[in-house]
Amino acid sequence: MKTKRWRGMPALFSALAAIVFLVSCGGGGGSSSGSVSSDTVVSGVVSKGPVSGATVNGYAIEDGAKGRQLGTATTGQDGSFSMNVGSYSGAMLLEASGGSYMDEATGQNMPMGSMLFRAAAGNVSGSSSMSLTPPTGMAVQYMNGNYSGQMMSTANQVMGSVFGVSDIIGTKPKEVQTASKAGQENETYYGLMLASLSQFASTTNSNVSSIMQDFLSAMTTNNTQMLNYYTSMMSQSFTDFTTGPRNMTGMTFSSGMMSTSGITGMMGGSGGTAGNTMGGGI
Repeated sequence: MKTKRWRGMPALFSALAAIVFLVSCGGGGGSSSGSVSSDTVVSGVVSKGPVSGATVNGYAIEDGAKGRQLGTATTGQDGSFSMNVGSYSGAMLLEASGGSYMDEATGQNMPMGSMLFRAAAGNVSGSSSMSLTPPTGMAVQYMNGNYSGQMMSTANQVMGSVFGVSDIIGTKPKEVQTASKAGQENETYYGLMLASLSQFASTTNSNVSSIMQDFLSAMTTNNTQMLNYYTSMMSQSFTDFTTGPRNMTGMTFSSGMMSTSGITGMMGGSGGTAGNTMGGGI
């Protein structure tokens, strides 16, 4: 009697071979442990107009104070950077120095000089985004070295409210020399607000750093006369730039600058540092 050969045997061998191959390669919908990354990568932009060639250093915030350095990065032509800080997760302070930017009001290339842009935030982990701008630098000065979670949150919210930007850390300012697209309203407004600082400096023959320093001093001391001047000039500068020929975004907004009375009322209960004791560097 002849023994019949099962015709499905070759298919079975092929299936078993495929299973062995998938298991050995970590297949079947999973991934091998060697390809899984738990690193924290912080990306973002340094902007007063995009700052190219700036050095960005990242620091851990430990026990509410600036701690060890975690990483460094250099910004590209568009002001962007990416920094891998390994397995660290938690509060971070970023500092950016050097480089240059195109002044929006004059079209001239401006070196950063001694300006230091900073930003501080808690709960940084995984893929995180942080912008470094004059308002984020003012927020860090307002913290005055107190990097507790509550102070970081308060300071960032205060400066966001003053400038009319809901999230000064997480929002990436739009470069205002190019057209905006639908859905970029928040980013465009932020970029135009930064451009209005250049307009302010150009109109008054001043510079962005001194404007920010003096504005912050007026806020923390509740100097209503100076606050009236700065809020009025910022609002007018915003209007002048957004309606002028150097605004290439195709969008215009009303200034979201907070009024003097709004600032004095908010600063009175925000728990910020008054006087000239803020840490240096916008």
